[in-house]
Amino acid sequence: YAQSGIPPDDMVAIDQEMQRIEAVKLASAPDIDEASLWKMSRNALFVDAGRETYNSMCASCHLPSLKGKHETPAAVGPDLTDGNWVHGGTAMAVHTTIDVGVMEKGMPAWGPVLGPKKVAEITAYVLSYHQEGDPVTLVPSADL
Repeated sequence: YAQSGIPPDDMVAIDQEMQRIEAVKLASAPDIDEASLWKMSRNALFVDAGRETYNSMCASCHLPSLKGKHETPAAVGPDLTDGNWVHGGTAMAVHTTIDVGVMEKGMPAWGPVLGPKKVAEITAYVLSYHQEGDPVTLVPSADL
């Protein structure tokens, strides 16, 4: 406060507004790519929106914890919080998996149902559990 002259409560409001502005910019970007998905995963508005959609559309298979079969062997979907990935370990691979689905594994294509913004938000939520550059192990789905 002493250096900026802005009271702490105002700083929180400014931070929230900056997050909102960044979210609007990211949402209006013409193309989704690795960099934009990682930025979205660090934006609280995107992550919160993704969490809401994830909880209503994805948690039934991957569980609210995102830990899927790792937490409960009876779960349908794999753990989305570890470094073991079945369908590629990049941000774009996660996005594509959500968008087009994996019908042979029972995962629907969410893109036509939810639209590009919600798919990006869910991707951001899943990526929020990871750090860009984290090591990834590609594993066959039978091993999960």
